[in-house]
Amino acid sequence: PSLLDSGIPTIDWIATHLRVSWLTPLILAISDLGKEGQVIFTVALAYWLWNKRYTTYLGYAMFTALLLNLLIKGWVMECRPPQTYWLEMVHNSFSFPSGHTQV
Repeated sequence: PSLLDSGIPTIDWIATHLRVSWLTPLILAISDLGKEGQVIFTVALAYWLWNKRYTTYLGYAMFTALLLNLLIKGWVMECRPPQTYWLEMVHNSFSFPSGHTQV
């Protein structure tokens, strides 16, 4: 059973009452910060400009977080909300835990 079934009314209320068109580009820009390419670029830039030892630890932590995210998603298998609520297309994957939030 999906936790989503009980959450659809909440998702619908949020999409109807709290979603505003002028905020969408900002939300999408923030979402882009959690994508793999941006994260790898940020870690590489930090390695070059900052303390190499701490940035190496950061890279290990992010790799571990990604691995845990994939394992937990495969174990929980929580489906995504209906496509009508999406701000952008998402590839076929499970929704929980959120990789963006974890990064």
